[in-house]
Amino acid sequence: MGMENEKDRSPDSTTKYTVPSAKREEEVGTGMTTPQDDSSSSVRAEVTDPVEISDLSQVERQNSNVHHYEPPDGGFFAWLQVSGSWWIYFNTWGLLASYGAFQSYYQNELLSSHSPFQISTIGSVQSFLMMGLGFFSGPIYDAGYFHHLLIFGSSLVFVGTLIQSFCSKFWQLMLVQGVIIGTGTGAVSLVGVAATGKWFTKKLPVATGTASLGSGVGGIVIPILFRTLQPRIGFGWAVRVLALLFGLSLGFSNLVMKTHLPTHPKPPTSRRKLIDKASFSDVPYLLFVSGGFLVFVGMYIPFFYVGEFSEDHSLAPDDKSPYILALLNFASIFGRVIPNFFTPATGALNMIILTTLSLAVSAFCFAAVRNLADLLIVTAIYGFWTGTFFSVQPTVLVRLTEDKRVVGTRIGFAFLVLSAGLLIGSPVAGALLKEYGYTSAWCWGGANLILSAGFFLWGGGYA
Repeated sequence: MGMENEKDRSPDSTTKYTVPSAKREEEVGTGMTTPQDDSSSSVRAEVTDPVEISDLSQVERQNSNVHHYEPPDGGFFAWLQVSGSWWIYFNTWGLLASYGAFQSYYQNELLSSHSPFQISTIGSVQSFLMMGLGFFSGPIYDAGYFHHLLIFGSSLVFVGTLIQSFCSKFWQLMLVQGVIIGTGTGAVSLVGVAATGKWFTKKLPVATGTASLGSGVGGIVIPILFRTLQPRIGFGWAVRVLALLFGLSLGFSNLVMKTHLPTHPKPPTSRRKLIDKASFSDVPYLLFVSGGFLVFVGMYIPFFYVGEFSEDHSLAPDDKSPYILALLNFASIFGRVIPNFFTPATGALNMIILTTLSLAVSAFCFAAVRNLADLLIVTAIYGFWTGTFFSVQPTVLVRLTEDKRVVGTRIGFAFLVLSAGLLIGSPVAGALLKEYGYTSAWCWGGANLILSAGFFLWGGGYA
């Protein structure tokens, strides 16, 4: 019977051998080549000559080396990525942190016939898209379309800001500032968060902390620039100046940023999945994302309303109110730097727990503010801890991802969940503010921050 099978075999027939993917080898930890049928994670080699079987090990080594390399953890090119990421943070998170300046202007002048709740939805939609679109941009990033995301997102931010300068109605601003600019920031924001993770290991907290400084600086420069120029040259030209700033700075990021080491092969261009299924069985990751959702429900409320709170309670002159928001963002700069020197000793997750508890206490303290000195102290403390959260959060997400080939996908999914918190938090605070006053808005934020610390503490028990 065996002889008949040998005779019937066509000389042109081929035998398929399956080479395990780098991920499978990493999990098993051996050099054995176990056959498997998953074509999405393997390379199939058709062998017609028995001699060619010896080439299988070479193919396997090449396939494995595609995804295994040691980041330089420093050097000119690595820190150049940090500089490009710095400007991405400036134009995404910095822009989001500046929305309070637009909220105040729209509420008092351009959109005075609309409620604080309605006006805040513009910023909430923008922030939701900025983070939520990471769900799609993450797999795109992992698939190697790094510069495509940068070019597409940068163009939308620049063009959208130019169009915003001609808007005068609520629906126009919602479409342009909320949707178009929000989509642009959503395309590039994940790049700024994920890029440093492929260039640094031990120095990753310092690298991400340095890059995230761009958010704090953006939160200072953008509101002051807008509120200084707007009374002098009008809303339209003030926004056009911002558009020029955004275009030039994002252009720099497009020029200097690279997805991999200069000598490293490009990642595969095969279609990537939107969701890493392994994430749903990763309890520490799920608890961290759940806690992050609650953080984003509560954390941005002062960014939206602290300037208006100062004006309504006559705590500072109207022309000085924008500087209250700038102080919040200025203090965040120190929060992004100082705690990173202690994070290696305390652990990133422990630092996140301390940060959210401190944010919760500070949020409740806004309800006790009675004069300008109180406001300045509470604002500075709150700003410091927001900076710490933004600095340490990416480090936790990267370190919770063992397979760096899906780091963009997992961060993108986390961003989708966190963005829902941004969509909910500030509008609900605006509705509470209108009905019950500012104290209810501050307490709403503080309660969510306390709950988030509980989730982080819970997750720490599994990590």
